Amino acid sequence: KRSFDLLLLSLGAVVAIGLRVNAAKVATQYDYETGVAKPSAEESIFNKPIFLASTYFMGKALVFPFVMHRLSGFKFDVYTRIFLLVCLGGTGGILEYSSVVYLPVSIAGMIRVGGLVTFTALGSAYLTRKSSLDLPMGISLALVVVGVVIASVHHLHAADFQPSQVLGIMLALASSVADSAEQWVSEDVLQDDTGEDVDVWVMTGICGVMGLALFVVLLVIAQLLPGNDYGSQENTLMTFQALGDSWVLTLVLIFVMTMGLVQMLTATALTKYFGVTTKESVLAFRICGIWLLAILLHFFMSDWGFGESVTPTTAAVKVIGGAAIIAGTIAYIHFRRRHDEETGKVDPEV
Repeated sequence: KRSFDLLLLSLGAVVAIGLRVNAAKVATQYDYETGVAKPSAEESIFNKPIFLASTYFMGKALVFPFVMHRLSGFKFDVYTRIFLLVCLGGTGGILEYSSVVYLPVSIAGMIRVGGLVTFTALGSAYLTRKSSLDLPMGISLALVVVGVVIASVHHLHAADFQPSQVLGIMLALASSVADSAEQWVSEDVLQDDTGEDVDVWVMTGICGVMGLALFVVLLVIAQLLPGNDYGSQENTLMTFQALGDSWVLTLVLIFVMTMGLVQMLTATALTKYFGVTTKESVLAFRICGIWLLAILLHFFMSDWGFGESVTPTTAAVKVIGGAAIIAGTIAYIHFRRRHDEETGKVDPEV
């Protein structure tokens, strides 16, 4: 029963992430006037990274009514750090959804997973000092970096390469830095040395409400700033008009929000019932979920221009790069866990 539950939660988390990212890519490509995908990033109609990032906090905010009775007693400093967590997570989300406009989701996923584990490990060792970084951990991270380089360099030399994809790679790396910083702050809040106990669910609900408030402000600012989106940096009024004109686009965005919520719930359940080590190991395989679902999307919707095609050479490079990232990530998690057990930071039974 326990093994079946682990398998079910693992598949749920990996598939939810793959579906969320691919659905967001569809939203950025979809031309609601013709019903097909725009051929290039420059022609993207729904390039709305701020609005897309806000959907993740919409899902988190649904938790708030169930935990609001447990909010009393927290120090102001805790709320300050949670707000910083929201700012970093929101920045990472905006950059992530910006990167998928310019990159295939498989490449963006590899860069983000590799960057996230590398930057999180370095920050945890040298900034928050919640962990160490010994030689086996360093070798594991080097393997992760090699996998990212293999996939990225091959993509930059692909026949269908576009200069804007360099920007996509930079955005994906930047998003992984922001998400890593979010992990550092989250680790600092949940492992507070002052004795302040912050439950994961409570923090999720607070993050959701704070995130929604923050993104309302960001969307208003983006509406007022001049830009290429109907005269604004991101025209939210036109966003809602597009949603009103296209039920398909509306359903896609509801699906993105729903998958974000499923991702959060399954990841939290993995942490609660199987431990953070198991969760992080499982989430390394989101590379596979993102890529395989992109291939399936192309198989069923190639006439509309969605998904990713695959060639033997591309497949081989992505398998090698992805395997290096996953193996390096799992090895790093294993070595860090072993070190934490030896130093008494975690209970070996947890």
